[in-house]
Amino acid sequence: AWQGLRAVFTSRYLLGISAFVLILAVLVTFLYFTRLAMVAALGEDTDLRTTILARIDLITQITTLLVQLVVTGHLMKRLGVPVTLALLPLTVILGFVGLAIAGTLAALVVFEAVFRAVQRAVMRPARETLFTVVSREDKYKAKAAIDTFVYRTGDVVGAWTEGLLGWLGMGLAGLASLAVPLAVLWGALGIWLGRTQRRMAGERRA
Repeated sequence: AWQGLRAVFTSRYLLGISAFVLILAVLVTFLYFTRLAMVAALGEDTDLRTTILARIDLITQITTLLVQLVVTGHLMKRLGVPVTLALLPLTVILGFVGLAIAGTLAALVVFEAVFRAVQRAVMRPARETLFTVVSREDKYKAKAAIDTFVYRTGDVVGAWTEGLLGWLGMGLAGLASLAVPLAVLWGALGIWLGRTQRRMAGERRA
């Protein structure tokens, strides 16, 4: 584990991947707590809450499966890794802006379904591609450190930040005002990582 973390802090490329994963975890946590808050606001009926959460998950899984079967391969081939990595940040920008404007459960369901589908079916394969140009040791040790330590750190940061915004009395608009600039930075980082991966792959082939 320590060798993996040491490798991360000695490589600008791996640090970039770490930052990408950290922002992903923060935004996933934002969306998770937003869903909990909106469902909780519907009332105290546990059966109703369970039914709504189950329907959200069902819609999300179906959307993810359809995107994996129909869209993912074509996107990776036609758009390349840089643009593919930027699709989820774009989804976050549009989703949080729409959620702040509409503020409805229906908007949340659409946003989360699209977010999860793009995350799992499009962004995840593209993110795994980033590790194809690093050494064998970095591919397994550094990747393990990023996927565990860095991701869980993002969970904690996201939960603390969401809690702080709630304590300050900032609702969806406040969350969106933080999530949108973060997603812009995230998208720029994804494009840089994709271009760097393409350059490193060319160097390895040469």
